[in-house]
Amino acid sequence: MAENAGWKLNRNLTPFLEPSITTTSLPQATPGSAYRQTLAARGGVPFYDWQVTGGSLRGSPSTASPARSPAHTPSASHTSAWESVAALNDGIDPPSSNGTVNRRWGTWPQTGTQWAELTWPSARTLRSAEAYFFDDGQGVRLPASWKLQYWDGSAYADVPGTHPVAIDRYNRVTFEAVNTARLRVVLRSGAASVGLLEVKAYA
Repeated sequence: MAENAGWKLNRNLTPFLEPSITTTSLPQATPGSAYRQTLAARGGVPFYDWQVTGGSLRGSPSTASPARSPAHTPSASHTSAWESVAALNDGIDPPSSNGTVNRRWGTWPQTGTQWAELTWPSARTLRSAEAYFFDDGQGVRLPASWKLQYWDGSAYADVPGTHPVAIDRYNRVTFEAVNTARLRVVLRSGAASVGLLEVKAYA
């Protein structure tokens, strides 16, 4: 329409170009270590929605993508009115445990045992998970302890393994493969309430 009106358009500008990935290679991953790389793209209008259209990602925890999908539903025992349970799987990596660029799930003023859960429409195999704790230095602090549970078809079962508690980082748990449609993070508070900024599960 603009050209019909006599305007000359520069078709080398990104909105006129077909979207394409410009990253041509990625560093080799290290087995057993977290792996994160940024892909660059051009063309179209950002933001971009990524998906694998050919080949496949390796199934090891160090190279697999989080088991997240549009039907991946978060729920929780309690959510403060000004927080959001959707923070659990919104795909935003927090800059810190008190990060504000991301949504946050918190349970203030509730204390004691609280839980947050991810549910898939069908069972899938999981071998590891990561939890990023919310800690604002006031009413929401790191949990005194926590554990993972999975739904075995009739009840929740504890996931064995070491569950670290650290601030400003993902806390990763690796375990023997389980097949489940629900993964639950159970937090036991200290004097303050508890919360999470992000939860990731890996095949």
